[in-house]
Amino acid sequence: MSVGDLVKSIRVGQSLTQAQLSERSGIAVPNISAIESGKRLPRFDTVEALLRGSGFRLLPVEAGRSTVFEASVFMHEDLLAGDLEACFRTWLQLNNDLAAVSSASRFLLSIQAPTRTGDANWDAALAALVHYRLRLGGTPLPDWLTPEKTRLSEPRVLETSRRFNFPVDPSNVAKEFVDRNILFPEDSLVSF
Repeated sequence: MSVGDLVKSIRVGQSLTQAQLSERSGIAVPNISAIESGKRLPRFDTVEALLRGSGFRLLPVEAGRSTVFEASVFMHEDLLAGDLEACFRTWLQLNNDLAAVSSASRFLLSIQAPTRTGDANWDAALAALVHYRLRLGGTPLPDWLTPEKTRLSEPRVLETSRRFNFPVDPSNVAKEFVDRNILFPEDSLVSF
């Protein structure tokens, strides 16, 4: 994900126009447009001002780990390409990343709300996974993480491959998944 993509996604997520962000950050609209389109690579202080103007700030997070937002973008791209297995691998990698870090890092990786993946089942699975990992770590939940926003109307087995379909024992599904009507075996979330 580029700096421009990050700035734009945060701005849009906060329902701000470029003009409103310009007013809040002190960065001219043409500069914001150039940054978001990738035509200009901003300095660190410019990125900081744009994030502050959007109500965010930069925080250090352990390198090599995806944020929930980044994972959702990759999952969306995988699903657009029709690659369900790649989407599942991205989701599993996020599970492993969240399991491998400290509670503080886990919270920082989860603080920014994910974008829609383009599939309600995967949106529910992503929220359930994050909620599950944060609960196991005793980590506070970010505001975006409420079951009501990502609950399916009826229970569904998470389709992870077009080639294989495995039955799921409902007694082996974590509460966070049950709350969102997404069925995925808890023992498959063990991180190695």
